[in-house]
Amino acid sequence: MNAREKIITTTINLLFEKGFYGTRTNEILEQSKLSKGSFYYYFPDGKISLFVECLKLNTLELSLEYKKIFESTSSLEEGLNKIIEHSKINLEQSHYNHGSLLANISQVVNHNQKEIQILCKKLFTLILNTVENFFLRHQIETWEQSARRFLLELNGAIILSKTSKTTSFLDDIVVA
Repeated sequence: MNAREKIITTTINLLFEKGFYGTRTNEILEQSKLSKGSFYYYFPDGKISLFVECLKLNTLELSLEYKKIFESTSSLEEGLNKIIEHSKINLEQSHYNHGSLLANISQVVNHNQKEIQILCKKLFTLILNTVENFFLRHQIETWEQSARRFLLELNGAIILSKTSKTTSFLDDIVVA
């Protein structure tokens, strides 16, 4: 792993653990064991440009994971249940630190962070399109609304599960 990847990986973990406003540059440097010079070499615009890269990378990886799960299933119900199971495993393995970085950050950015707000909207659209394509592939007449409903319910359950340190909210999602 090169220095840039190390900075991004460290920052993603800190963003999950400490949040958007709680993640400090010095902590990123300390945990990644890199110098300030390395940090600013890869991210000359500072922490916000790093956060943008982290959001993009994490969301693209999630979208690809969802797509891979959907492609490995033969029914809508099986695919959605596998996404729910994937979310449960992710939460449990991270000791409820992870979840949805995109949802976490989009909830806390303020009006001064227009670049982050616009990015969050684009990235939510990417995830939504991945889920919509799955519903469309299974010829669901209300594919747009159904995909949105599922994604909203999933993200809400992830947030509640993370907060409560239990996957019971994900267990409550009914896929029919």
